Amino acid sequence: MLFGAVRKYAYEPFSGFKVEKYLKNNDKILEYECGYAPVTEFISRYSNKIKIKLNIADINHINSHYARWRLPLEVNFITIKPYKDINLNDNSINVISLITVMEHLPDPLKIVKNLTRILKKGGYFIFDYILGDGDVQDTLASVRERPEVLKFIDENYELIDGQFLNNESMGTTFCRKL
Repeated sequence: MLFGAVRKYAYEPFSGFKVEKYLKNNDKILEYECGYAPVTEFISRYSNKIKIKLNIADINHINSHYARWRLPLEVNFITIKPYKDINLNDNSINVISLITVMEHLPDPLKIVKNLTRILKKGGYFIFDYILGDGDVQDTLASVRERPEVLKFIDENYELIDGQFLNNESMGTTFCRKL
């Protein structure tokens, strides 16, 4: 699993570059369900022009342990408990990134609502949404809830870049919280 993730992200070494332009000095970013945290790694290693408070969150598994081992100590790791809300204050984060996550969540609408709660007004929500069939690592909930999840995002965010697609995979999409 770890080697597969490392290989996959090796093809995109600049994955954080897309996110970097939405960051400003003293922002707090959360890479949710980070895996081995490619966005956070890019920002921590290559974005030295501004000071950012870096947070990664995931369940305990080999990829998240690897992320904690390889990232600088100042990166804050938050352990996610399945089916529990993330324990962060309302309006405390400026940028949230969910890359290759939505299709794996057992309750994506609940997660997106909880992340919206912690995102500051005017903050950026950056995500993609692969259209799966609920097989293997994808969940049936991610397939069933997809229209409702995208409707919630559309109603609570301004679309900056990308598009909401119910019937096909979405690339990286950038939204600003209303």
